[in-house]
Amino acid sequence: MTQPMALPDETEVDIIFDEVDTDGNGVISREEFKAALEKLNFDDLVKIHNIAKANVSRKLDAVEKMEVRLKELEDAYKVKHRAYNNIGFMTADEIDSLFNKSKRTKKDVKVTLGELKDIVSEVHDLFEGK
Repeated sequence: MTQPMALPDETEVDIIFDEVDTDGNGVISREEFKAALEKLNFDDLVKIHNIAKANVSRKLDAVEKMEVRLKELEDAYKVKHRAYNNIGFMTADEIDSLFNKSKRTKKDVKVTLGELKDIVSEVHDLFEGK
């Protein structure tokens, strides 16, 4: 049985990616992937699989942390909105107009974060065999 290999750092991953991405467009095409596989042996494939799995897991963790931070921002927003309403020197419409851009931005971030989480979760599940 082979020993698990240490994962390369981000720089090494970038170097390997650049070697495989022969046309330099930032996307590995089917042809580039096939050419790279032809150059590899089984141990190399296992190493790449482990690197990809670890990277996907880290990305999923990062997305989940972003969700927590977004929730914290939403909670802080609610407290500030309540405080403005309680001050009483502005109308509710004026206060709402101050917060509308923030509401739209939060909504957009939430949608994008949800899409990102779905993508990363799908890839993660592929590695987990789900």
